[in-house]
Amino acid sequence: MIYESIKELPLKVFDQIQQTSDLRYLIAGFVLKKKEPANALPEGITHEEILQSWENIQREFYDSFGIKENEKRLMEVKVRYLNHLYQYHLAGDKFSKTLAKLEEQRLQMMTVAPTSKKSVSLMKVCVSLSKTLEFRVDYNSINTAEFFYYIELSEEISKSYKSINNKK
Repeated sequence: MIYESIKELPLKVFDQIQQTSDLRYLIAGFVLKKKEPANALPEGITHEEILQSWENIQREFYDSFGIKENEKRLMEVKVRYLNHLYQYHLAGDKFSKTLAKLEEQRLQMMTVAPTSKKSVSLMKVCVSLSKTLEFRVDYNSINTAEFFYYIELSEEISKSYKSINNKK
């Protein structure tokens, strides 16, 4: 079975894919073996099926939760970068190559995290959500859709708490 929806995709699997970029984790029960080739798949499953599932999950994720403003800006820079490269390769326009290089540098500045920050642990986020929502959010059993719904709920609780405290 291949996970095809954020409603069935366990958060732990989503986290593994984010950390490793290995889409084979979309195969239910997949365990990475050391001696196995990097692109080995179980019999009867194709790379195209896995890619299609991931695209469906990404589409469903963005349909459900939208795109945050910083992600939108990052995508716009990527589009400009690719457009400049396209112009350079299509028309041989050297100025477009220069513009592409500038966009590439902008991308690097936007994507390089400050050295003081560590990557976000979704397990720690589950602990924080549990405290905020006052019920257990289990990293090992929650699905991806529920997790991100709880994140949105937590943000709404935080906003209402701030507005109540600002009125006092």
